Amino acid sequence: MSTMKPQATGTDHTTHRRQILVLVVLATALASLEVGLVTVTLPSLVEAFQAPRSTVQWVAVSYQLAIIGTLILFGRLVDVFGGKALYLSGMATILCAALLAAASPHILWLIAARGILGLGASMLLATGQALVTSAYGNEGRGRALGFMHMAVAGGLMSGPAVGGLLVTFIDWRAIFLAPVPFALGALIWGWRVLPVAGRQEGARLDVLGAALIFVSAASGVLGLTRVTSHGWEQSTVALIAGALVCLFVFILVERRHSAPLVDLLLLGRWSLTAGLLAAFLTFIAMASNMFLLPFSLQDLMGHSAARSGLFMMVVPLAILPVAPFAGSIADRYGVRIPAIAGLAAVTVAVLGMSRFSEGTSPMFAVAVLALYGIGAGLFQSPNNSAVLGSAPGDRVGTVSGMLALFRNLGQVMGIAVATTIWAFRQTHYEIAFDWSQSQVLGASMKDTYLVLAGVGALAIIVYVLRR
Repeated sequence: MSTMKPQATGTDHTTHRRQILVLVVLATALASLEVGLVTVTLPSLVEAFQAPRSTVQWVAVSYQLAIIGTLILFGRLVDVFGGKALYLSGMATILCAALLAAASPHILWLIAARGILGLGASMLLATGQALVTSAYGNEGRGRALGFMHMAVAGGLMSGPAVGGLLVTFIDWRAIFLAPVPFALGALIWGWRVLPVAGRQEGARLDVLGAALIFVSAASGVLGLTRVTSHGWEQSTVALIAGALVCLFVFILVERRHSAPLVDLLLLGRWSLTAGLLAAFLTFIAMASNMFLLPFSLQDLMGHSAARSGLFMMVVPLAILPVAPFAGSIADRYGVRIPAIAGLAAVTVAVLGMSRFSEGTSPMFAVAVLALYGIGAGLFQSPNNSAVLGSAPGDRVGTVSGMLALFRNLGQVMGIAVATTIWAFRQTHYEIAFDWSQSQVLGASMKDTYLVLAGVGALAIIVYVLRR
């Protein structure tokens, strides 16, 4: 009898941890799915609301702004109130915002609803890694985070396909109703499964710090987004400069606040800072896949949009089996080997993309994209585990929010950097050489890929120096 009780307790504990992981994976996949679901329906929204494309684009941008501007705030709230409260709040927010979006009578209503939806997604993204870290500790944390990264890949991969089917066979409103049953089920299940955490004694919320980081992040993202469409105009420079000023003021405020939103002493931990910096640099380098690759496949190599989509599915398909495997390796042997190997694979793959041309064989393209996906899967899970493992116990939520923020900022910065370099080199080649359009396109894209590969190499150096 005495031996059966511990065994039952251990089994219950394992089952409970797995239930938490499933809930977190569902939330992560839902937040990722929302990106692709809406991107594919933007043309339909232009027609449905008779609105200009520049206005409809805010349906996607408002979601991104809400996430980036509030990730650190919600991460801190996880530390103060516990993961369960923020998880349930995030799911409830997504549920209500999805219904509001589906009922939108006007495009501005839809943009506002998508912003609210982004707030819910931000709560889930800030909460998920903290819940997994609390549930697994050092035992199996890397593998569990690998399943989260697999959920991101799966959500991004299936979003455009699911969204296209819903728009084609039902209506654009079906896209916004799609998350409702998942959010409702996760809300009920999370209420029953997630552990209740007491509020931190004497914890205070840094309202001024939260406002400053929101304005800084929102201004920076708007400025970097405008680079891709308007170039370095005066308004674009003003937005980015404003973001930097707010960031400087934020640092001054945090140094003097008794309960800062971000404890700047955390950044004194090189093991944590190096992981955040490596994630930021890696997602800049990953702009090669997120932004440049469709142009390489269609405009340079001559593939159709449908065939290009099949090529791009190679990346998430390669990530799916590798991410949990990399997490298991990190749990057993440490994070350095899989993380550095992943960064090296991503960098070599981006160098391979610089070789894309009109005559590139499909097999070479598939091999490069598979290597890219393997590298991304090898790096993300171990690095996330290392960063969260470096966080103090009362700041896991804050660090989780910081990690998600650095990834999202890296994506936006990467697209801005790639756009700027591509446009600059394209203009240079058009003026300097009497080349055909395809030659100019190939040479300018090659230069852009090489710069992004250099950013990947810089991330490797940062990780090699990480203790």
